Parts: sequence; C-alpha cells; structure tokens
Amino acid sequence: MSIAYRIPIRPSRPSQTIAISLDGRRYRLRLEWLGRLARWAFSLYTAEGVLLLGTKGLVLGADLLKRSRHDPRIPQGVLYLADLQGANADATLDSLGVRHILRFVLP
Repeated sequence: MSIAYRIPIRPSRPSQTIAISLDGRRYRLRLEWLGRLARWAFSLYTAEGVLLLGTKGLVLGADLLKRSRHDPRIPQGVLYLADLQGANADATLDSLGVRHILRFVLP
C-alpha cells in the first residue's frame, strides 16, 4: 500500500521555501516562478541548506526525483506535480497550490 503526502504550497507566491519531511528525513523545497519562461521550477536542499537538486522544472505528471534517486540523500519516493482538474494544463503563478499540487508518494 502506497502512502501519499500533499506538499503544502502557498498560492500566488512567486518564490517560497518549504520545510518538509520526506522519506523520514527533513528537507527544504524551494519553489520559484520563472516569469520569462512562464513556468515553475524547484530546488531541493537538506535541512542544513546543502543543495541536492538545483533548479529543475516542475513537469506535470513526471517523477521529479527519478534521475537523482541514485544519490542516497535523495528521498526514495515519487515527487510529482498533479492537475486536480485533470486537464493536463501547465501550472501558472496562481494555480500552484490550488489547482496544481505537489505530491510525494512512498511505495
């Protein structure tokens, strides 16, 4: 049985850092709105501020941690962006945290 967590995001904030616990460890997730590209990006840090993943795009439905899972410091679950309306539309500045959410799933 899988366990899914919704990452708490404050809507309409173009830059925010969230302290979260994933896979039993503490992390900092930084979200940034890239205005020129009209898309969201994220970076993942340890709780102490050590960069683990730098500025990766939030791609709808993709396993955002997949390519880095070989690093033992990376959480072993699946982090993905979901569209709650099921329309497969990209997240906008105002939709992230409302219509679009980040989920972390442990197998």
